[in-house]
Amino acid sequence: MRAYEDIEWSLMEGNTSKAAEQTEKTKNWKWKIEWIELLARLRKFGFNDIFFREMVRQSKVNPSRGAIELKMPPLSYLYDFEQQVFVLDDLVNEDTVETLAYFQGNLSTFTMNLVKAEEGDDFNYLYQNIKPFTETASKLIALKDLHMPWLTRYLQTLLNSFVDPQMQLYVQSVKYLHRIYSFLSEYDNDLLCDYIQMKFLIYLMKYDRIHLQPDSVRNIRENFPLILQWLHGSLHPEVKEDIPVIQQLFANLKLKFHQNIKENSAQLPAATVDHMLKKLDSLQLVIFDKSTQEVELYYQHLHFLASEYYGNRLRLNRFKFNIHHSTLTNTYRRDSLQYLDSRTPVGEGDKKWYPYHLPFLYPQLNIVYMPLTLLQEPFYKNGMDETLIYSSLGYFLAHEITKAFDSRHIHIDANGVYKDLMSVVKADSEEDDFEKTPVVDDLAGLKLAYNTFATHHSKLLSQTVLLRNVAYTKEKVFFLHYAQLFCSPLCGYHPMADFYSYDACARVNTPTKHSETFRRVFGCPSLSTEEKEVFALWPSQDGEK
Repeated sequence: MRAYEDIEWSLMEGNTSKAAEQTEKTKNWKWKIEWIELLARLRKFGFNDIFFREMVRQSKVNPSRGAIELKMPPLSYLYDFEQQVFVLDDLVNEDTVETLAYFQGNLSTFTMNLVKAEEGDDFNYLYQNIKPFTETASKLIALKDLHMPWLTRYLQTLLNSFVDPQMQLYVQSVKYLHRIYSFLSEYDNDLLCDYIQMKFLIYLMKYDRIHLQPDSVRNIRENFPLILQWLHGSLHPEVKEDIPVIQQLFANLKLKFHQNIKENSAQLPAATVDHMLKKLDSLQLVIFDKSTQEVELYYQHLHFLASEYYGNRLRLNRFKFNIHHSTLTNTYRRDSLQYLDSRTPVGEGDKKWYPYHLPFLYPQLNIVYMPLTLLQEPFYKNGMDETLIYSSLGYFLAHEITKAFDSRHIHIDANGVYKDLMSVVKADSEEDDFEKTPVVDDLAGLKLAYNTFATHHSKLLSQTVLLRNVAYTKEKVFFLHYAQLFCSPLCGYHPMADFYSYDACARVNTPTKHSETFRRVFGCPSLSTEEKEVFALWPSQDGEK
């Protein structure tokens, strides 16, 4: 930290040492930096979600560039401080912990009241369901119009450059920023710096202390997805020959969905249908196919030392920070490694992580990215039966295609710009948004994958195969193979069932329960009109169909 940011640490300088000989040094030690600058410097190393959340998102009006967004923090950072400190062992003394715990108690009460005032009736749902972030929409505002000199200082330290007063920021709550800074200004700078330092060390060490047996594979998947894609392609050069086949599969799915939109069974306005068709036509599938030179060039400024575990963690975090924030001034192609290195689109946070690298929608880039590692069983293999391909890889691709047109993404046009479009699908509540939308996406993707399969391979539907000496039509096998993707001995746990409270059994049972085709194939009672509407991607506009 001294090498990169010239920071002197109170823990290392004796400010919180237990040693008696350090007493005089402790009394005389003072932070040589303002707390807001310390906060900005530590943000460069991945530290976030303290007092507020800083992130980079794609601009809603100019998707080729990024914009800084400031949000209220997740409530989780206010959990019991003394329980968090256990990861630091004897680095700190009891007096320091007690002082900082008291401060966090006051901070917690103040912040909770602020968030509650902002969220209103939604607060109880957020708090009871431990939802990670509040969903109040951020608004675009110029830095100069915020009248916050402290924020200008924070941004200048963060970006290590002069900040234009006309700089456009997305701010979730101006009132929250004003009030939280006013609250913090009542406290001594040394106390705030000590608190920030302590939270940073907790952030850095917590994972290692909780997971006593670190999962190397998980860490590599999470931090170096591009290298794994490159490695898989290098070890299996034959898979690149299948890329045109997968592109054709994607084109087939798009063509079928294009027909669905044009049929307009939901009776959407003509302008909405035109908006959707243009967006679908420009939607592209990007499959990782980068050369060794391209990957090496991307990582050229990242260097590790074998003897520095935490130093390497910090270097990696700083590398990721620089990549994300480079979109503030640089423009990249939509298939660039700067975008594909993140499993979450710019602006949607860095908390999500998918153990299996599945196809993934980048809404404002209007691309579906498919990792090369997916070209293996059970998802795909050259010569595999089309029934199995469409019910696995075909389903996952279809899921991302239809997801681009659900309630969260339909307002984004073909160029990635947010449009003031009539709300075709709007959740009635926060609970719907996080429990209903995943089912809508799954059901729509399953329907599209099946309909495309049935259109292009109708002769296979009635063919039979023996599974455990029982004859099944391939039409039934389609749904059985889809279900097998999420098989788990325990309902409620499976790494591929990654939605909020959306367990492995629900990931299969809920979509199939509302699938008309599944019901027909397996002889279940048909759905009523009302039941069909519950999880429709686009509910009928007249409320009758």
